[in-house]
Amino acid sequence: AQQDAEVSVGGVGSAEGGSLDDGAILWAARGVAAVMGAVRRHAMHLPQAQALLSVASLEEMLQDLMPFLAHEMGTMRASVLRVLCCYDQPALLAAPSNDEAATPASGGSTGGAAGKASRVEVLELLRAIACDPCTLEAGRRWSVALIRQGNHVEYGRLPPFMVPVLAHGLIGVLRVRFSPLWPAAVQALAACLQFQTKVCWPIVRDVLTATQLEFISGGSRNQQQQQPPSRGGADSYKSRGAGRGR
Repeated sequence: AQQDAEVSVGGVGSAEGGSLDDGAILWAARGVAAVMGAVRRHAMHLPQAQALLSVASLEEMLQDLMPFLAHEMGTMRASVLRVLCCYDQPALLAAPSNDEAATPASGGSTGGAAGKASRVEVLELLRAIACDPCTLEAGRRWSVALIRQGNHVEYGRLPPFMVPVLAHGLIGVLRVRFSPLWPAAVQALAACLQFQTKVCWPIVRDVLTATQLEFISGGSRNQQQQQPPSRGGADSYKSRGAGRGR
C-alpha cells in the first residue's frame, strides 16, 4: 500500500499527469487519500511508512499539489487537503522573544496542548473549512485561526515552504460561499502580501489576471459552450460545484 500510495500521489498534478482532466484528478486524489489514511493509522508499526509521511515528503508533494488548494471546485480542494493532512506537519519556527503579538490568538490552546500548538495548523485548518459543515460557531473558530495564520506570517513563524501554501489556501477559502470567513481570510492574505510580497504577490496576481480574463471573455465563451443547452454534463457539474464552493 505504501508503494502504491507513493506512485499514485506523485502522479496527481505532476507533469506526467498533465493530461488528466479535473474529474480524473479528483477521483485519483480521493483514492490516494483513503490509502494514505490507512498508512497514517498504521505508521507506528511501519518504519518505511514513517519516511513516506515525513515533513520532507510533504514538502515534496506540495510542489505539485499546492495549486489545487486554490482550485475553483470545493470537492477538489477537499480531496487534495485530505491527502496532504496525512503527512507529518512541520513545526512552527521560534517566536520572537518578548513579543506578545506573536503568541496564539484567543481561541488557541495552551498548557497541556503546547506540543500540538507548536505544529503548523495551516493544512488542518484548510481541510476543516473545506470538509466540515459551515456553522456560525465553526466560522468564528476558523476566523480566529485564519487571523492567527496572518500573525504567523508577520512574525516569521511559518517555515518558508508553507507561506505559498497558505496564500493558495486563502484564495481557496475566498471561493467558499460562507461570507463570515471572508474578512479573516482577506486579513490573513493581506499579511501574506505585506510581509512575504515576493512569494505571495505572483500567486495573487495570477489568480486576479485569470479571473479578469474569464470575466471579460466569459460571456461569449459561455454562450458557445452552452449551445446546445447542457443536460447535466461535466461542465454543468463543475459549474454547480464551483457555485456551492463546497
